[in-house]
Amino acid sequence: MPGRAGAAPPRRRARHAARSGDAAAAAELAELVAELGLQDLELLIRTLTRGFALMNLAEDNDRVRRIRKLDEGSSPRRGSREAAIVHHGGLLGLQQERRLRRLRGPSRAA
Repeated sequence: MPGRAGAAPPRRRARHAARSGDAAAAAELAELVAELGLQDLELLIRTLTRGFALMNLAEDNDRVRRIRKLDEGSSPRRGSREAAIVHHGGLLGLQQERRLRRLRGPSRAA
C-alpha cells in the first residue's frame, strides 16, 4: 500500500516515546489508532493478541526451565511439600502428616 511505508517510522517513534512516558506521543498514538478502519483495527487486535500469547508462552517456558533447574539440586525446592517434610523431621514429619490427615477425616473434594 503506498503511503504506509513512509508512515511507519513516525508511528514507531510515537510508540517508543509513549512507552517512555511522553504524554504528547501517547496522544498521537491514540489518534493514529482512532483513525484506523475496522479491518485495520481487527488486524491490530489480532496481532497484539498473538504477540501477548507468545510472550506468555515464553514466560511459561522460562518458568518451567527454572523449576527443572532447581529440581536438579540435591535439596527439595523451597516452599514445596518435600521441603516441609525435611524441615519437620523427614520421615517422622511424613508420619505426622498422615496422622493429621486421619484425624481430619476424608477429604471433601467436589
